[in-house]
Amino acid sequence: MPESTLSRRQILSGAASLVALGALAACSKTEATAASGGQSLLDRMKQRGYANIGVANELPYSFAGADGQVQGVEPEVAHAVLKRLGVVQVKGVVGTFASMIPSLQAGQMDMICAALFIKESRCATILFSEPDAVSNDSLAVANGNPHQLKSIKDIVASGVRLSVVGGTLEATTAETAGVTKDRTLLVQDNKAGVEALTAGRVDAYLGPTLTIRTIANQGGPKFDISEPVPEIPVTGAGVGFRKADDAFLKLYNEQLKAIQQSGEFATILQKWGFDANVAMNTSFAELCKTPG
Repeated sequence: MPESTLSRRQILSGAASLVALGALAACSKTEATAASGGQSLLDRMKQRGYANIGVANELPYSFAGADGQVQGVEPEVAHAVLKRLGVVQVKGVVGTFASMIPSLQAGQMDMICAALFIKESRCATILFSEPDAVSNDSLAVANGNPHQLKSIKDIVASGVRLSVVGGTLEATTAETAGVTKDRTLLVQDNKAGVEALTAGRVDAYLGPTLTIRTIANQGGPKFDISEPVPEIPVTGAGVGFRKADDAFLKLYNEQLKAIQQSGEFATILQKWGFDANVAMNTSFAELCKTPG
C-alpha cells in the first residue's frame, strides 16, 4: 500500500488532534453536513485526492509501522474498495478507540478502519459496513495459567486483576460481567495491556485473540493464551461512517462484495491471519445485536 505512507510528524499530529477531540462533544449530522458544503463523501474524497482513515495501533487489524506506513487488515481492505470507487490514496489518522467516534463525527476522518467492533451501542451512533474481520477474544495469562482463568466469569470469581483497553467491547463486557473498577486496569492499547500482565501489575489481559497472538510472536516476556472466552463468542469489525454518509455506505458495501467475489478479499484476510469465509458468513445486522 505505497499510497498509504505517513510521515512521523503526520502520525504524531493526528494522534494529538484525536486526544484533544476525545474531550469534545460529537458534531451532529446537521453540523457535519453543513461543514461539507453539501457534497457527498465520495465527491469530497475525489476532490481532495485521498481518503482520511482512522486507525489504531492494534495489530493485525490496523496500525502505523515504524516507517509510517498504514497497515493491517482493515486499511488494506478499505484501500482495495476505495480504489474501485476512484479514490486511489489513503492517509491515516492515528488515535485511541475512545476518540474514534467523536473524531469521525467532527470530520477529522472520512471513515474508521481501526477494528472498531460492531456492537449495539455503536450501531445506534454511527453506520458500519458489512464486517471485514471476524475473530474472537481470549485471555493472556501468566505462564502455566496459575489462576486457571478461562473466562471472564473466572476473573470475577477469583478476584484477580484484569487489564483491558478503554473504550472497547472487551472493557464493556468485563464491566457488565462484574469485573469491578478497582480490579480493572484500563490501558491505551493491547501492547500496554499485555505488558501490564508480564510486569505483574495484573493477572490477565482480555483482548482479540489474533492481536494477543501477534504480540506473543513478537518476542519479549512469555505468557499463555487461553481458548476464546465464552462471554464474547464472536467479534466483528467493520468500517465506520457518519450517519449522514449512508449513500456512500451503500456504494462501499457493493464494492466490498465485489472484492469478496473476486477472491481479493480472501487474499488480504489470509495475509493477516483471518478467515475470509467466517467474515463473509457474518452479517452487520447480526453483530449489531452484540450487547455493549
